[in-house]
Amino acid sequence: MTDQFSPEQSTPNFESDLKKLAFEVKNYQEKPETKELSAPEMIKKALEEATPNPVQNPTVSGSDDSLLPGYAQSASPSVKVEVESLIQKAMQGGIFAAAEEARRSSPYVLDAFHDAITGKLHEELEKRGMLK
Repeated sequence: MTDQFSPEQSTPNFESDLKKLAFEVKNYQEKPETKELSAPEMIKKALEEATPNPVQNPTVSGSDDSLLPGYAQSASPSVKVEVESLIQKAMQGGIFAAAEEARRSSPYVLDAFHDAITGKLHEELEKRGMLK
């Protein structure tokens, strides 16, 4: 699986979901209780609300050249492949469809998916001028 997040291979579902995420982030920016959150935190919050998770998220510390967050670098190969596959599905079948599939997996996979895709989506939203 590639280590690069390639928006060039995106589909209409991804584009639609990206616009929806941008809309959700703008809503968070207008709410007093979430106004102090960073854009990546707002993106992650929108994804988590779309796919609720009963487990607290671990701290993220990954390198920029990997899709996986730092804590997931030592995960089993099957978990790594599953998270990377979910990220590819987000590009091909839509962000929220992949998030829903991640929700049906283990809480660890869901957290890793949320953490892995949040930063990449933030970069893409900024690059497209969809965030303030």
